[in-house]
Amino acid sequence: MAGDKPERTSRAGPLELLHPFLMAALPVLLLLDFVRDQVLPEEVIPSLVFVEVLALVLCLIAQRIFGNLFKATIAATMLIVFTFSFRLWEAVLGLFFHHIDGLLLVLLFSGLEGLLVFAFLQGKWRNFKGEPLTIDYRRVCIALTIVSALLLLVNGGRLFVYEQEQGALVEKFKSAMARDFASVKLDSSRGCPDIYYFVLDGYAPPATMVDLLSLSGLTLGKLSDSLSANGFYIAERAAANYDRTEFSLASSLNMQYLDGLVRDGKGPPPCVFMRLAQDSQVLRLLHSLGYKFVLLSSGAFGTDSMSQADKIMRHNYVNHFSRALAYLTPWSRLEQYSPLLAIAMGQTRLAPGKLLQQLEEEERRSERLGKRVPKFVLIHTDLPHTPYLFSEFGGRQRLSPDLIPDWNPPEAYWKQWYFTQTQVAEWVNTVYTASRGEAVIIVQSDHGPGMRDSTTSKQDWFNERMRIFNAYYLPGKKAGLYPAITPVNSFRLVLNQYFDARLPLLKDASYCPADPANPFDWQDVTRDLHFPETGATR
Repeated sequence: MAGDKPERTSRAGPLELLHPFLMAALPVLLLLDFVRDQVLPEEVIPSLVFVEVLALVLCLIAQRIFGNLFKATIAATMLIVFTFSFRLWEAVLGLFFHHIDGLLLVLLFSGLEGLLVFAFLQGKWRNFKGEPLTIDYRRVCIALTIVSALLLLVNGGRLFVYEQEQGALVEKFKSAMARDFASVKLDSSRGCPDIYYFVLDGYAPPATMVDLLSLSGLTLGKLSDSLSANGFYIAERAAANYDRTEFSLASSLNMQYLDGLVRDGKGPPPCVFMRLAQDSQVLRLLHSLGYKFVLLSSGAFGTDSMSQADKIMRHNYVNHFSRALAYLTPWSRLEQYSPLLAIAMGQTRLAPGKLLQQLEEEERRSERLGKRVPKFVLIHTDLPHTPYLFSEFGGRQRLSPDLIPDWNPPEAYWKQWYFTQTQVAEWVNTVYTASRGEAVIIVQSDHGPGMRDSTTSKQDWFNERMRIFNAYYLPGKKAGLYPAITPVNSFRLVLNQYFDARLPLLKDASYCPADPANPFDWQDVTRDLHFPETGATR
């Protein structure tokens, strides 16, 4: 009888109603499995929280509509499945509606979605003989819970095994990297200055901008001039040790080359290198001196969150994974009308300005209370990186729908590059002023841009990708810096200068594959790099 339904739903068990929350987690796990080499599990937590809140909201709304918990949770599950399979529905609808406007497509999809949900839940089904058919929605809920739980177990189990395998590799490589530093003794008797490490993802030095756009003059020297005015040393022949972020950071923060991680032209996935950067030899040595590790979240792979950080500062929780997940849904078509993702990503890129001010205010309070401890601050920013979100004066650009955005055209890169100069100069000045010129500051690209196309020669590619910006402020220490210093020696020099670590400087070399599709085909391209100010190669 119809009047029995409210009584039955009031006795609904939690396991019977769990399926919307299990199903909501499934697209997060599936996407993580798809990009597991490039995304660390902790980076999906904000997305997971969001989809679970979404499932709860859908359940509450559906309960108000249907007045039945079983129907409400079924409706929520169906809406979640439809929403995260939008790309498939988009392809199907595209067969019938060619060149349809994005907003109209979303409205059409939403209408079809709602129609299917109501058609299933309105309960007036008939069998093939035309007789009334009664659907036991409680049993449907039980089936959905079982199916969603099995799907989660299968996909989650696969991810768990993968993470265990990569974790074992990380531990093996960390042990190998620690051998060179096992006997290092640091002397902190002369004090422990704060250390700030700015990593500008994909930021080109002036030489590269000259090659790409034939630029010259003030547009090229804005950041250099600002830093030089505060006593920074600018390495005139600076180059990266490796051609991509995960290799570059793993090398610089472990103060060594990565040859031991590669065999026969093959190496571990990028996630292993980022784990090595997160739990690096630099951090371990500084922690031994009582340093606090502060991470300014980048929203990017590997530096969005670090469990080793004593303090993580962030503006919002929208990261690269969140954006990818959102683009599986109808939001991929709505972003052009309401660019919330672009705004959030732009805010993350600009966040270091406010976060550094906030950090300095907190440090002043700690100093007044006599609780100050030295800190190592990592600021990895993809402000210079694609997708291009800013004009040269900070105007907002539309977010590209491409999940693997193109570095071209050079003019778009220049605009964001120019804006980056202004912002980074302000960030560094904040640190310099607040520390009264007593903090160690390194401002460094991890690699150059990547505008390679079919007409680019190997040598031009090496010069575009491997030449970087590299600047140092070492208060009270002028000796030891030289024009061709590379990131692998940055912290060897700092530890030697301030803590008498007595670490030998390594040979400065640059390794880059001729074909980016073969990332471990590392070739020594040091002699291929040229620097226009001298006309000489390295």
